[in-house]
Amino acid sequence: MPIFQALKNENKALRELNLQLSEEVTKLRTATIENEKLRSLLEFKNKQTYPIIAAEVVGSNSIDQKNYLTINKGKNDGLDYGMSVRTDAGLVGVIVGTTNNYSIVELLNNNKTRVAAKIERTGIKGIFTWDGGNNYTLKNIPTTFDVKKGDNVLTSNYSNFYPDNIPIGEIIEVSNDNTSLFYNIK
Repeated sequence: MPIFQALKNENKALRELNLQLSEEVTKLRTATIENEKLRSLLEFKNKQTYPIIAAEVVGSNSIDQKNYLTINKGKNDGLDYGMSVRTDAGLVGVIVGTTNNYSIVELLNNNKTRVAAKIERTGIKGIFTWDGGNNYTLKNIPTTFDVKKGDNVLTSNYSNFYPDNIPIGEIIEVSNDNTSLFYNIK
């Protein structure tokens, strides 16, 4: 019987150790993912030709198809009205209000937002807007121009608020209803 009890105790200890090690593995995986993200952000920051101020989102708000974020940086950090906001993935919006320590960012999914944009592959310029749903629209591109599904869309140098060449998105649909001189581009 003592050997049976010893094996039972050892089995219990091994289960506890297994749980501890499993928790440790989860923590290490989370740290690895965070480390990779931070390295990517550092690499992104080093590639930029304009100053970058890192901030965190501390709130969000939506009013009548106008969407906003609050970030934890403001005038004390050098932020001001009209500055563009982006992530390593691309354009987010523009600052429309600041206090000493916080800023309000008007997001691209806002029914009043218009962004001067261009197709990366061809340089064709248009206007980027939110369609009110899950997609955005690239407007004012004549049907005679070369536009393809998968083309990347960037900010263009015709903007007052956004620096040139910030990624905005990828074209997922190009259609022509034959009653217009312009494409319907999502």
